[in-house]
Amino acid sequence: MESKARRCKYTVLCVTDELQTLALVTHTLNQDGFDVITASKGADILKDSSSADLVLLDLLLPDMTGISVCKQLRTSSDVPIIILGDNNEQRLGIDRITKDAEMYMIEAFDAGADDYIAKPFSARELLARVRAMMRRIHRPTVRSMIRNGPITIDTENYYVIQNGKRIQMTQTEFALLMALASNPGKVQTKESLLQTVWGYGFSGSTRTLDTHIRKIRIKLGSNGDLIETVRSVGFKMRKV
Repeated sequence: MESKARRCKYTVLCVTDELQTLALVTHTLNQDGFDVITASKGADILKDSSSADLVLLDLLLPDMTGISVCKQLRTSSDVPIIILGDNNEQRLGIDRITKDAEMYMIEAFDAGADDYIAKPFSARELLARVRAMMRRIHRPTVRSMIRNGPITIDTENYYVIQNGKRIQMTQTEFALLMALASNPGKVQTKESLLQTVWGYGFSGSTRTLDTHIRKIRIKLGSNGDLIETVRSVGFKMRKV
């Protein structure tokens, strides 16, 4: 793993073996004041990702898939992860025949990714996604604790407690649960949740949101039904 000597406000780890992608990421983020460290293999990041504030993880790597790396990282780290999707048919091989771009995105979220950017992406889109993730993580809060029935959300230390037990969630899952719990009983549209949580003009499928809601419900177990679906509108957290 290579690193620049200069230390900036936030450090982004870019994991890819594509020189064009690496050049775009490094130039764009350096210009905006981020420090960028790099790795070309999944094994490199699994050894140590503790120095990064955010990970940009390529879907396809020489030694394993980004999905596999993401799953393994989530067993020990809650570092924000953005998957860099790949639509290159030669790189995807036979897998391309049975899967489309949306399926890759859903797999990434199921593996614990916080966001997904499909290639080719522009410098402008990349910067918007990274900035949004940093704002989400470091967003100032007025209330330090949000409580609703068996669920307590510590908004300053970024963790969820249910019935006295701490629940591990990704940064995106946490932000989405906090948005719902901050307004119990109030219906929030899918569009407003995407804007609040993702923090930019989201142009992708609402399946992104549906996948995260499903994962939160699973993690809440028997209390998952506190998050109710309002058909054709959005979601709300039932007030206890």
